[in-house]
Amino acid sequence: MKALAQFQVVVFILLALSFEPVLGSEGYNFKDIDHVIANYFAETSAAQIKTGAKILEQASPKNEQLLDVAATILEQNYQLNLDYWEDASAWLLRALGSSENMRYSALVENIEASSKSGKIKRYAARALRELRKGGGGSKPFNTYKVNLEQYRTHVASLNPSKEFTPDYIGIVSVGDTLTEVYTKLGNPSSVGIYHFTTRKAFAGTIQLEHLKLNYRGAGDIRFNSVSGEYIVDSIVPTINAVVALPQSNTPKNQNSAESEYTAEILRLADKINSGLYGNQKDAIDELRYSGISDKRVFDPLKSYISEGLKTADTKAQIDQVSWLIKGLAYSGRLEYEPFFVDIVSNSDNKKIARYTSSALDLVRTYSSWNPIISKDLQSAPKGMLDVYRVLNMLRAGDINLQIVGAKIAVKQDVFDETILKFASSRLNQAGFSATEKFEVDLMAWLCRYVGSYAGSDEIALFERLSEEAKSGKVRKYAKRYL
Repeated sequence: MKALAQFQVVVFILLALSFEPVLGSEGYNFKDIDHVIANYFAETSAAQIKTGAKILEQASPKNEQLLDVAATILEQNYQLNLDYWEDASAWLLRALGSSENMRYSALVENIEASSKSGKIKRYAARALRELRKGGGGSKPFNTYKVNLEQYRTHVASLNPSKEFTPDYIGIVSVGDTLTEVYTKLGNPSSVGIYHFTTRKAFAGTIQLEHLKLNYRGAGDIRFNSVSGEYIVDSIVPTINAVVALPQSNTPKNQNSAESEYTAEILRLADKINSGLYGNQKDAIDELRYSGISDKRVFDPLKSYISEGLKTADTKAQIDQVSWLIKGLAYSGRLEYEPFFVDIVSNSDNKKIARYTSSALDLVRTYSSWNPIISKDLQSAPKGMLDVYRVLNMLRAGDINLQIVGAKIAVKQDVFDETILKFASSRLNQAGFSATEKFEVDLMAWLCRYVGSYAGSDEIALFERLSEEAKSGKVRKYAKRYL
């Protein structure tokens, strides 16, 4: 009986330990730089995780809750045979090592012993040396106490969902610190990365990444890192080119838009189900910027990939399977991620593994792009699906998607007065001040579109841009249409 009682006590203690609050479920209110890192770690993209790890390595003091999240992400992904996750894992190890907290030693020792990557082994050994310099944490780290899904949900709840007024960010000044921005404005709607190009001696032109905070409806606050501190580098207001989508005069019960959009989905599904690679490739080309995520199209495609992987021996078969994998990523359906990871982990073919690695990045991109591209397509007037898609892309918050929309409008000659009005408005509001690479690229494509249909108002705009735009590229494209 005494032994039984002792056993029951041990079980009770173990159960009590196992029911400690899961990180991210409640009670964690990350602030300032910790809020920035928390948002990066709430993403599933290796690039965003890597950025968060870089910032965490430099942060002082370090938030142990975020270190626990970093350790969990590392433990779940370090064995993936993917170059970008190898790089992200190395940065996560650097972040953990810089904490000098022995709490993470057992995890890092296991990674050093079990990883097949020479790079990860080197960074794990380095992290262990750093960890052994410091003292121990409160308890050894256990990844089962960190629920990443609950953590992501909690971090999302910390970001305001409301639309801010255009003048909301007006109280921020260039030179403000990150802490000052949070004090003035509160938590942003989202945390992201912006890219810019610069020149360095002996290196030529290089592309750099920096932190940006977005306040939905108001704009972006962009930062530069100065001696380890984030300082406001520029303030980019939201472009307020509000243009209504074209509407049909046809009564709603007579409008065939819904059947047209549905017919498009069914037509593409038929092409996939034909089993003919030529038809499937044509369908994939159409799906790329369609905004379609329908399972009727993509579940059969997944099945064809599974079958194709079993017999892909010749170059032609390998090429076909690789292209189908890329097409599946256009779905934006994150439920296919484990399927992609399984292919990467088990495929002996380098090309298939390479295409699947890219697909893991693509599917995450399209998970955010497709809902934007497909907005209101069911209610689009007949024959206006492409116009709606282009307008949706041009009005997106992601400048990469805006550039895609502008390119499609130019290359596929998608004309509508609404697009012309919107593009002209964007040029008038942003063309004069654009200097960042992606912004300049967008303005150049908009110049090409507007220039193809320019009237007297647009010519007058080009005359001003050709003289006053800060970017030489924008001035060059404006002059082309005079």
